[in-house]
Amino acid sequence: MVALMYNEIHFKELPSTNDYAKEHIKEFDREAITLITAEGQTKGHGQHGRAWHSPAKKNLYASFVFFLPRTQKDLSHLAQLLSFSCAIVVKSLGLTPKLKHPNDLLVDGKKLAGALVEMITTSDSISVIAGIGLNVNMEQTACDLIDQPATSLLLLTNKLTPLEEIKTLLKGEFAQNLERFKEEGFAPFRSAYQEMV
Repeated sequence: MVALMYNEIHFKELPSTNDYAKEHIKEFDREAITLITAEGQTKGHGQHGRAWHSPAKKNLYASFVFFLPRTQKDLSHLAQLLSFSCAIVVKSLGLTPKLKHPNDLLVDGKKLAGALVEMITTSDSISVIAGIGLNVNMEQTACDLIDQPATSLLLLTNKLTPLEEIKTLLKGEFAQNLERFKEEGFAPFRSAYQEMV
């Protein structure tokens, strides 16, 4: 099983990494994962169009773009796969994350991350845009601006975490899990996911 390669595109600012991915979907390598990141977003959004507070240079804003065959099973579980991958990274930092179906990651009952997966179906494949926002170095005052209880790695660990470090960890975890998902669907992850719910 050969892991997919990454092509990375980084911006100082975007309205939304997912929106950029949708606008440029035809330009991306179909044999790789394209990772789009931005230092800040002006129109970040989560599920049901809810605004995602996106201050610059504080958090990870990323969209993983990849292509799957139309016969791929368990497509409806891709948001869970991304949330689970992020939870594994957070757990590796000594924290105890909980997953709130289908796309939120909580610590101590407060939102730390959220995933948004969008799919475009064509005649021969499915284009997947799997976006995630992870609160990394956001202070309490910024968390208080969010319309629900929120936290960040900074508030949970009392130290700054390099964004590049978190991105690298998530890239590795998600690529590995995606390869297994392509072969076996969501079944291998189900019990571990349920333990975090």
